[in-house]
Amino acid sequence: MKGIVLSVAVLFLTLLTTSTYAQNSDERYNEDGLPVKRFIVAVDSGDSSQLGVQSLTKQYNVSAVADELYENVHGVDGVKELRKEGFVIVEGDERNILDALDKMSGVRFVEEDHRISISSSTNQPALRETVNTWLNSDLSLNSTDAAVDAANVNNAPDCSSGCVSVAVIDTGAKVTHDYIENVVVSFTSGNDIVNSGASSMTDPHGHGTHVSSLVKSIRDQAMTMGYTNASKIRILPIRVMDANGDGFLSDLVTGISRARTLGAKVINLSLGGPSFSNSMYEAIRDAYNTDDVFFAIAAGNSNQNLDSTSSYPASFSTEIPGVISVGSHIAGSSTRSSFSNYGAGTVDVFAPGSPTSGITGAGITSDTAFVGMQGTSMATPIVAGIAAVIRNIKPALNAYEIKNLITGNVSGTHSLFRFGKVNAKAAFDAAVSATASGTKPSAPAASSFSVSSAGSTSSGGGGAPGTDSSSGGCMSLSVGNSHSSSGGSGPFGGNSLGLFAAFYFVFQFLRQARRKQSQNRL
Repeated sequence: MKGIVLSVAVLFLTLLTTSTYAQNSDERYNEDGLPVKRFIVAVDSGDSSQLGVQSLTKQYNVSAVADELYENVHGVDGVKELRKEGFVIVEGDERNILDALDKMSGVRFVEEDHRISISSSTNQPALRETVNTWLNSDLSLNSTDAAVDAANVNNAPDCSSGCVSVAVIDTGAKVTHDYIENVVVSFTSGNDIVNSGASSMTDPHGHGTHVSSLVKSIRDQAMTMGYTNASKIRILPIRVMDANGDGFLSDLVTGISRARTLGAKVINLSLGGPSFSNSMYEAIRDAYNTDDVFFAIAAGNSNQNLDSTSSYPASFSTEIPGVISVGSHIAGSSTRSSFSNYGAGTVDVFAPGSPTSGITGAGITSDTAFVGMQGTSMATPIVAGIAAVIRNIKPALNAYEIKNLITGNVSGTHSLFRFGKVNAKAAFDAAVSATASGTKPSAPAASSFSVSSAGSTSSGGGGAPGTDSSSGGCMSLSVGNSHSSSGGSGPFGGNSLGLFAAFYFVFQFLRQARRKQSQNRL
């Protein structure tokens, strides 16, 4: 009983925290004056050994869950089905949604579908000639812009014998930009999660275009240095955030699934925040376990020690062997960027992500524009590019082995990072002589370490120095896959949900009274 009361109290305090933010954002209310929220409902596969998001659709009729929610939930504004991911997105009055879910079978967990966001960028104009300059000393590369241009490396790759696609899950990409246009995977319906009816890829924000160009810069450098297989690297933009840099957690999960469907073997996530998400963990875990996808994930820009706090999904690097977390250092030195998160036991490597003038990459104001941005968002695609080159040098290596090659060939160690400063050439050279061992440890289920929390999922970098958005959050209303869903007992248990509902009712009553008082004063 103590455990139940304690967990309810924690959830109650979580609601207090998240609602404070929501009042200052785009919170909406239904006709009864109650806040409208979105939830991710994970459908039970019916087989505890197959809880991956890709297998859920085969195991359970998702549409039946949607129909049941329509019939049982008063105040639900809409249900969005994500059949492929095995999730249903439900929007409406939180209390009534949870009441209905408690009476249903076939639900593994529920979590709020919070907003994900990146900071508004203050881009600084930059010259095309500076794109590769800082790479030479920092990553032990020795080519020049002239050499890269002379090699005509912007030609479309010949994929007749296989290419490696790097998915950049972000704000999209300006695919007509001269610097990336010939290496971008052709758009197909579904690549723009924000605008499902889009017929082409766009990037009204700019963050995704900049990140994509940094992946290509590593490809170009590797080609001019004799790693000719790097020519087979392509960029796959997946848009999950809008012109303001905002989106939903469910869009991120859908984006990861989309990248898997299109065969991406490297995924770049230049985003992060303090909150654990079951659905996000499962999407990344299953991509690694099932499809051997390598993830490069930004550590974040909050100048925090991730050994004592967390930033997700970067903190998954300690649980998922194919995830590498990336911090930022000042270009031309081994000094950590002042904004970069760090952690001797949690942040794997660091790569160029500043100085003030920013790391140069493609802009969106024209097809020839270049801008400077800084952040762990900029350091991360450098590592994603290195991983893609290694995958082309030695296709037999798995994601776990690629991570070991990168972390095992750094330029010296650093007390604030697990391994040290990335060294692209050393990693490439090691890949040439590497032998695939076939060893690949699996990532565990989330139930052993997931937590209930409130916070945000925001961009790992980009824009002004040290900026870090705190929009949204991700509150797990139930933990991992530790529930049984038999009959009408539901995933939460009647006693805990009853106490939760009581707390929630009192909280909402007081909150609405406070709102009315404020309105009267106005």
